Amino acid sequence: MRSLGVGFDRSTLVSVANYLCLLEHFYLLHCLAIKFGLVIDVEVVTALVKVYSDLGGDVHECYKLFLETSGSQDVVPWTVIITTFAERESEEALLLFSKFSRECLDDLDRYIFSSVIKACAGLATERHFSTVYAQVMKYGFESDTILANALIHAYSRCGSVELSMQV
Repeated sequence: MRSLGVGFDRSTLVSVANYLCLLEHFYLLHCLAIKFGLVIDVEVVTALVKVYSDLGGDVHECYKLFLETSGSQDVVPWTVIITTFAERESEEALLLFSKFSRECLDDLDRYIFSSVIKACAGLATERHFSTVYAQVMKYGFESDTILANALIHAYSRCGSVELSMQV
């Protein structure tokens, strides 16, 4: 595209990011995003973080990318970074969720809770699940089927069959 003289914008970059399958290509795309000043765009950085994580990039590098945006008050990049950590460093994911919930109380949604429950399942401790479940109920998501299934799985994983039946 660039060799043909065709320009690109953030939409193009986000679309291309979704089709990357090699970490080397990610680095090239990230460099282009920096060169053209697109790393301040929340959507671009969120896509880059997700792709970098999906390609096996270091989670702490993903977090550095996340910090480059001014979207630290936006639930979407927070959900992506918490999901990234939930898959590899559960305890860190819970710390990030705690930080997010202190800063952006009004933006908690089912997607971020789903990621946090996944992180709790990685730790397999009943205490973490109970805390998250209390927040799920507080924000009115207790009837959400996806979250209920995730909680049942998480409680079962830590051996709390009785609590999983209560969900």
